Amino acid sequence: MIHNVLVFGAAALLTGCATVADDKGDDPYPPELRWTGEARAISLPCSIRHGALMIEASLDGTPLSLMLDTGANATFLYENERTRPIRNTGVLDGRPELAFDGFAIRPRFVGFFFEEQIFVKMSVAAAMDVPIDGVIGYDFFEHLAVTIAPDPCTVTVRPPRRNPYRDEDYALPLVLGSNVPVTLGDIEVTTGAEPVRTLLLIDTGYSGTLELVSSSAFAAIETGKEEKFVTIKGIHSAWPGRIASLKLGGKFRVEDVHVMLTDEHAVFVPNAENTEAETGTVPNGILGLDFLGRYEFTVDYTNKRLAIGD
Repeated sequence: MIHNVLVFGAAALLTGCATVADDKGDDPYPPELRWTGEARAISLPCSIRHGALMIEASLDGTPLSLMLDTGANATFLYENERTRPIRNTGVLDGRPELAFDGFAIRPRFVGFFFEEQIFVKMSVAAAMDVPIDGVIGYDFFEHLAVTIAPDPCTVTVRPPRRNPYRDEDYALPLVLGSNVPVTLGDIEVTTGAEPVRTLLLIDTGYSGTLELVSSSAFAAIETGKEEKFVTIKGIHSAWPGRIASLKLGGKFRVEDVHVMLTDEHAVFVPNAENTEAETGTVPNGILGLDFLGRYEFTVDYTNKRLAIGD
């Protein structure tokens, strides 16, 4: 999968605000803040307000803050052109061990939901610049050690010393041609008189997209309280391509999936309904996303492969 290259999605936004230190001392790091297999740390200024930790940064000169609190909530505050804060709340998956006395923690962020589209330029693998329009820092702390120093308030994020993703993950080739970058697109959940439609687009960077549509009559998002239908726009996985947080129910066997690319879009179709699979054509009807409650998606940007893990 991805070897010795870790992309810190949120850090890619923090140009001009972050300094990076290695074990031998402070040293400026390239603007894209791209991590290799070496153990480095990114340190950001912070403050504690109302019992929550505010990590301060900027996006193209625009103030951007990440707020963490011990109640297993994570909120981005993005100041738009009118300097009106837009509050968008995600959740922490796992033990909320966040504290302010300087010891290391390992929270896992499972999602941030933005009401407005934000253009983000991030670096993927070997200096491959990929524009992503949407959510910032989806699960960007996963597998990372975070240390919070109280005086002065500083948040230090250190990458893992080994690749957390297994080489033996099941993978399907993305039929995208040569040297085609892969970026994650949008997940959109809509409700109303019509059956719930769950749409995932993986933008190939060219004319094709990968489209997954749920055939289920329901698509409940776990909100931590009561499960209910919600509308989500612009969810992206900035590092390194996992979209395993949505719990949509249902089951879908990996061995029953084909990946195909047409001039308009690529689709996942089950073998049972893909009567024309041997001819390489795509039948009407798209099925997918039901399996997200059971499987994990991983996009290997370097080798352009889509992995589905248990």
